[in-house]
Amino acid sequence: MRPDMKILVVDDNEGTCKLIERKLKAEGFSVESVHTGADAIEKCLQNDNILLLLDYRLPDMTGEQVIINLSGKSHSIPFVIITGHGDERIAVEMMKLGARDYITKDTAFLDLIPSIVNRVAEQLNLERKLAESEESLKFTQFALERSSDAAYWMEPDARFIYVNEAACQNLGYTREELLNMTVHDIGPEFPAEVWPDHWKDLRERRSFMIHTTHQKKSGDIFPVEISVNYVEFGGKEYNCAFARDITNRVKAEEERKNLEEQIQHAQKLESLGVLAGGIAHDFNNLLVGILGNAGIAAMKLKPESPAMDAILKIETAAQRAAELTNQMLAYSGRGKFVVETINLGKLIEEMGHLLQAAVAKNAVIRYNLAEDLPAVEVDSSQIRQIVMNLITNASDAVAGTSGVVTITTGTMECDNDYLSETFLDENLTEGTYVFMEVSDTG
Repeated sequence: MRPDMKILVVDDNEGTCKLIERKLKAEGFSVESVHTGADAIEKCLQNDNILLLLDYRLPDMTGEQVIINLSGKSHSIPFVIITGHGDERIAVEMMKLGARDYITKDTAFLDLIPSIVNRVAEQLNLERKLAESEESLKFTQFALERSSDAAYWMEPDARFIYVNEAACQNLGYTREELLNMTVHDIGPEFPAEVWPDHWKDLRERRSFMIHTTHQKKSGDIFPVEISVNYVEFGGKEYNCAFARDITNRVKAEEERKNLEEQIQHAQKLESLGVLAGGIAHDFNNLLVGILGNAGIAAMKLKPESPAMDAILKIETAAQRAAELTNQMLAYSGRGKFVVETINLGKLIEEMGHLLQAAVAKNAVIRYNLAEDLPAVEVDSSQIRQIVMNLITNASDAVAGTSGVVTITTGTMECDNDYLSETFLDENLTEGTYVFMEVSDTG
């Protein structure tokens, strides 16, 4: 019985009340007495934590009327009815109204009161604890049903015995469907053949986290973080698992990694730029001497001299080398690109002789150039270098066998999704783009 529960003795005989009080106080109870039904009702309305020892016959009303009056005021008070000798029929009727027990006023009734009150008090205490447990269980279930994490309770055979609403929403199944399924039906990484080992591991480790995947009713697979917990209850084993959908977390992690890679790439480019700038600067100084001496030699030679052709080739090669060094300087931030408006198809056609010379003898270049390409603004020397590199790579791919290297140009519509996936380092605007493709049969 709760420590603050009182025993209220209701009897019109003051002497009887004092005798009962003395007996119950000796047992450690808090006891108070009143002598009318009206007083009993008033006490009960003031404090509903009372056990009534209620005499049936009172000066102003019967014990039955007291209980009915309290019930009408939405007060349910536990009571033990006290009847006179020969009033067993009344006791039975009062039991039907909810009396916990009854006591007949005979010569031994005072000796019976402590044991009866103790038994009823113990019964009330157990009922209170049960009610609190049920309330706690209801609250736990209420919280589980409203949890954003999916809850799955299962037995050693992997069959679900409980799932919450979040589990149903995440997977797209009804509760009835899931309660007829097993872990194997939603966990691709936990087929039946590995389940015994998993349960053994669970029994040993008791509680831990895992990262795995779940499969929806639609067939879609998504990543989850699961807290698995081994529980023994009533002689049975259970796994109480809580799964959290980490799709957004995984996506954010991937974006973070991509950003880190972009930063690392940018840092590498910056380092290469510094290195390239230093090399290009020194190399450019050498080229100035080569071009200058070649020019002086050309001035001293007669036009018909056999050496004149070699001098002109030296100048041409040195000028192309100068273009490369200018590109390196531009990359390093110590020079600048020469941007001009060109037609990509015409530029490739002009390079035809050089490209043919760059491929292996067993390779043939096929041109698939679109007509009326939109003009583009580029650095021509860079584009020539890119084309030459692609052709050289394609030629190497078909080395040793006969093959075809195809150069294709055209236009295509690019949306933001395509551009962001293909060009991670650029924030490009969607729209029409000119493209060049080099393919080979190697």
